[in-house]
Amino acid sequence: MSSEKRVSKYLLSLLIALIVLLIIIPFTFPFFTPYMGVGHMQGMAYMMGWGMLYFFIFLLTIGLIIALIVSQASSSGQIQKTIEPSGNNGDYKINELMRILTPEEKTIVNLLIKNKGEMLQKDISRALGFSRLKTHRILEKMEKRNIIQRIRIGNTNKVILEDWIMKYTLENA
Repeated sequence: MSSEKRVSKYLLSLLIALIVLLIIIPFTFPFFTPYMGVGHMQGMAYMMGWGMLYFFIFLLTIGLIIALIVSQASSSGQIQKTIEPSGNNGDYKINELMRILTPEEKTIVNLLIKNKGEMLQKDISRALGFSRLKTHRILEKMEKRNIIQRIRIGNTNKVILEDWIMKYTLENA
């Protein structure tokens, strides 16, 4: 289960618990409120305390609803950006790939194509003038989206363009 799904599931269960509290709290007021005979002001202060707790839980519930909506919207956007080869007879959607790539990712894909589909990560970093961290982050996102593969070699990684991309570029060269 991905971390986005776990967060969404956690937020949803917390939201359900808070909604149950919002339903139960008004019915518990009479049981926990001191009798008015103890002192009118003491009873009112006690009720105000419960009211503040109820208001806080209400605000927390609204915040969780907003967080859940934002979480769902962002996770559905990431699912759409995963690239898979499609088609029955080698008709790969390279144009769709290039349309969703960031400029840095396009540069890396083009550099890999020029180098027959594989390079060392440190060479990519040097060739493009990116820091090691920036290169690592970009390649990590590309690997999650099935654009490249990384194989650990000593202090660096060998970056390999996915076969379906290389096949398409070789056929259309």
